[in-house]
Amino acid sequence: MERQRQALELRLSGATLDVIAKELHFRHPSGVAYAVEAALKRTLEPAANEVRKIEIARLDRALLSIWRSVLNGHHGAIDRYLKISDRRARLLGLDAPVKLSGNITSDLTIKIVDEDEDDGTDATTDDNND
Repeated sequence: MERQRQALELRLSGATLDVIAKELHFRHPSGVAYAVEAALKRTLEPAANEVRKIEIARLDRALLSIWRSVLNGHHGAIDRYLKISDRRARLLGLDAPVKLSGNITSDLTIKIVDEDEDDGTDATTDDNND
């Protein structure tokens, strides 16, 4: 872990992978790249988790402020609840992955389809209008 930290510090200071490999006695620059990536992940992942916890707490507060209105059937509050719930699900990764498929034809018609919700719409670009 110490060598990963050192590799990250050197990389952040502008050292190349080759220079770091020589200085820290890595066999190959690819080992330096792996060490830097691992150090970054270890550094950034806890910070991202903390931000996620803060956002969830904010969503909880927002939900608490409208919950009585939701229970009383106020449509605006129900709509807001659904938006809060959707945001929470995305933050926590609760939704199943969306399956997309697409194709590009020679006339630059692009169609992206959410396989769960195909509404039949096309996004079309005509190259000749430029």
